[in-house]
Amino acid sequence: RFSDKAVKTTMWIIYAFTFILFGLNIALSYMKSGWFTI
Repeated sequence: RFSDKAVKTTMWIIYAFTFILFGLNIALSYMKSGWFTI
């Protein structure tokens, strides 16, 4: 059985990964729309 710390760390990694992926997706749509220019 996994320790609580390992489970928490894994969950945080999954959350961070999902959040980053979501953010990149939104940024990409903005760039495609032409509203967001760097």
